[in-house]
Amino acid sequence: MFKARVSNIVRLWTTVTLLFVVGATSLVYASESLKVCVPDQSVPPFYFVQDNRVSGLTLNHLNALFEQPNLSDIGIEYIPEPWQRCLKDIESGGVDMLVAGYSQERAMKAVYPDSMGVDLEESVFSYAQICLVKKASDQWSWDGDKLVDKDQVILGLEPGFLIPEERMAETAERVVSVWDVSQKYELVKLDRVDAVLTVCGVMDEVNIPDRAIIPSDLDVVFPPYIDSPVYLVFSAAFYRQFPDTAKAIVDASHLLNMSIK
Repeated sequence: MFKARVSNIVRLWTTVTLLFVVGATSLVYASESLKVCVPDQSVPPFYFVQDNRVSGLTLNHLNALFEQPNLSDIGIEYIPEPWQRCLKDIESGGVDMLVAGYSQERAMKAVYPDSMGVDLEESVFSYAQICLVKKASDQWSWDGDKLVDKDQVILGLEPGFLIPEERMAETAERVVSVWDVSQKYELVKLDRVDAVLTVCGVMDEVNIPDRAIIPSDLDVVFPPYIDSPVYLVFSAAFYRQFPDTAKAIVDASHLLNMSIK
C-alpha cells in the first residue's frame, strides 16, 4: 500500500515536472522571435526566393516543427542573407539558428545537436541526394564510389553545398567557386568546369528541381554523388542563454521526422 502510494506520488511529480519544463520551454520565446537565417538565393526545392519572400521545403518543415505543441509559442523570424553571411552571423550570434550540413570547422563556431548529447544520426533535420551534372557528350561517369573513365574532375561548387573532404580529395582536381548560381550550367557548356552539382533527390525520393533549366546537352549523373544531411544549428550565444529551448527544438524535430516516416 505504502509502495503503491509512493509510486503514484513519484508518477505525479514526474508528470508535473515535465509539464513545467514543456511550459517553460514554450514561454521562453513568447515575447520575441527566434531569428533563423536562410539563403537569399533560391536553392530548389529547399528555398525559393521571389520578391524578397522565401518559401520551399525547408521552410515548410520548419513551420511544421514550430507548430508542435511545446514550440508553438516560439515566433520565428526568417532572415534572408547570402549564405556566407549566414555562417558568419551564426558564429557571432547575429542570428539564433540555421539549417546546415556538418563540418568540423562549422562545429567549432556553432552548436550542433551532438554538442547537446544527441547522436547526429538521430538528429538529421532533412537530407538530400546531390548529383553531378556534366556534358552529355563526355564519356566519363560515376558509379557511386568512384569516377569511371576519368581520374578527377574540375568541379563548380556553389555556396551551400558541403562535400566531405575525403570525397573531394578523391574526385576533384580543383574546385571553382560558383557565385552566380544562374550561370553554373554555362560553366559546364563553356568547359570552364567538368561538372556542377544539383539536388537530385530528397529523403530518398528522386527530385530534380533544376530539370526545367538544365540545358538539353547536359546530363544529370546517377547514382548520386553524395548524400547530404542537414541539421538544426544554433549560435553559441543562443545556446548559452537557452540550452533547454535548443534541446527541446532538436527533440521535437526528431519526433516530427519519426511521425512522418
